[in-house]
Amino acid sequence: MICAKALAKSRGLRFAGFTTYEGAVPEEDPEASAQGSRRAVQRLLDTREMAEKAGLEVHTTSAGGTHNYKEVGDMAGVTEVIAGSYALMDGRYRSFQPRLRPAARVLAVVTSRPEAGVAILDTGQKAIGSDGGLPSVDGGLNARVESLSAEHGSLQLLDESAEGLQPGDKVWLVPWDIGTCANLYDYAHAARNGRLEVIWDIGARGLYR
Repeated sequence: MICAKALAKSRGLRFAGFTTYEGAVPEEDPEASAQGSRRAVQRLLDTREMAEKAGLEVHTTSAGGTHNYKEVGDMAGVTEVIAGSYALMDGRYRSFQPRLRPAARVLAVVTSRPEAGVAILDTGQKAIGSDGGLPSVDGGLNARVESLSAEHGSLQLLDESAEGLQPGDKVWLVPWDIGTCANLYDYAHAARNGRLEVIWDIGARGLYR
């Protein structure tokens, strides 16, 4: 509160409000996660109330994320929900928001079949990222990514239909973390109903200084 009052009196700064980030998703159980989110954001709302009682005008109260956007957005007093991954989704948030389907995938190619039950892909950490978890296989293929090296991925084939994969065949992968995956590419192919509509430049990619 002392900092907020100091900002409000500063000639060069304008106090606008409060923001918080609850950190990593606390629980795998959706209801437990929702309850934890409400407790965390309530502390932010209590701080807002204290500031308003002290005479400060609070325009913005910003909180939440993709995993809890509905619970946080339904809380009176929250003016902004910091949800970014929801637009494309990823494996990390899939269990928390099953009604939101992943829109971003990486196309991998089978490079070899070294033994039964195993396929090697040309997609490794440099192509999809690996922060926090492995990508999942999409498109109905019964297979699981077992590991990623820098340049390749090892795919475990889980039934006879998957055993039909041959070098040159393509496999769709859903990234575990879309944030660290999107930054690896200069552009993205946007498709609707299986047809390419536009190629988007990823404008901020690699522009850190």
